[in-house]
Amino acid sequence: MLTYFPLPYPGEWWYSVLCRYHVCSGNSKHQSTIKELIPGRITAAIGSVYPNSTIRQILSGLPAGLLSVKDVIIKNTLFPYYSRFSSFEKKTAMLEQLCRGETIVITSIRKFTAKSVPKYCPQCVVEDRSAYGEAYWHIDHQIPLMAICPEHGCSLQSADDIIPTHIDYTFYPLESAYSERSPPVSPSDIFPWQITFSRILADYQRFPLTASATPDYSNLAISLSNMSYGIIQNRSPNTILDAKRLYWDMVETYGREFIELIFGGEASICTINRACKWEIASPERYALLQDFAGITSEEVFSTKPQRDRYEDKLLALQNTSGSYTKKQVQEMLNITAAQLDILTKRYGIEPFWKEREGGRTKQIHLTLTAEEKQRIAKAAAIHGNGQTAVFAREVLLREVNRILKNDMGG
Repeated sequence: MLTYFPLPYPGEWWYSVLCRYHVCSGNSKHQSTIKELIPGRITAAIGSVYPNSTIRQILSGLPAGLLSVKDVIIKNTLFPYYSRFSSFEKKTAMLEQLCRGETIVITSIRKFTAKSVPKYCPQCVVEDRSAYGEAYWHIDHQIPLMAICPEHGCSLQSADDIIPTHIDYTFYPLESAYSERSPPVSPSDIFPWQITFSRILADYQRFPLTASATPDYSNLAISLSNMSYGIIQNRSPNTILDAKRLYWDMVETYGREFIELIFGGEASICTINRACKWEIASPERYALLQDFAGITSEEVFSTKPQRDRYEDKLLALQNTSGSYTKKQVQEMLNITAAQLDILTKRYGIEPFWKEREGGRTKQIHLTLTAEEKQRIAKAAAIHGNGQTAVFAREVLLREVNRILKNDMGG
């Protein structure tokens, strides 16, 4: 049983807590500290940002009630971040497994998240020293694509003298790694989107686990659709986006290198519409789409679906005192007649437009053999204006008028 163990600071990485224990232990060898934390072991994967069985093993040597495995996983690892877009039920099941010390393979950890050098914010170091007497590694700074401190808007710094592959069995306290270097001045070439993107990443880590993928709709997809990226079609109840146009518009905003890092090349464009249906787990992809859409994380995870702009416009037109033809409604929404029919059916809106007086809006469908159609087309070319449908209508109406005239004794 350990007689002393430091309690985590707000937002502290679990590895950082273990580093502070190592300093307080007075041990000169890292293996000695690991052996104290996990009896019988001299190496262990202590430097993971994702929870593993070492948490349960270490806490089992502490007085009961001092720290819970569940709290450490949620507050001091990147479990909330990597599981953000799983359903709440799935998160709960995964958390229970991790608390039992079982290994969970999570698919949202992508190739660019391999072992990296820990990061820190110089301003956080100053504030932490003032508040707690020492600096510590923040867990949200370790999110792989986190480049800007979400609190201070300055560039995160890397402790370049740390060997990433040694973190699993070596303790690198931030106080030692940071030393007394002067905090660097924030670079002037930080783009505004880098700050908002980092804050979204931090939201994904800090929000409660209940903030999850919402069944049956995606406010993120609806927002992008309302930005004119939506495609109106019958074949899917989900929001479908013009993914190719959206992809290249994001390239214009964020640069091709960054977009390819997150989404891959043009061949991976389909991933965007998979995200609209919550079919991918990678948080950074959702974060970039959210940043481009310009909506808050509260809106993304809201249990209230956002309004579709087409539905709102149609209802507004329906409720006005003016009257419109179908053609006018199409022009106001910048859509085709077929798309208008799809939308009114989707939203359960009865057609409210008037038919243009004298206009031809009714149809009769005729089933013809290929030979019959060819004969009508030939006759239209000889005796009509070349338009088969117009010729057929004129011949039909002429014959109808003759029949009616004979019936009336004319």
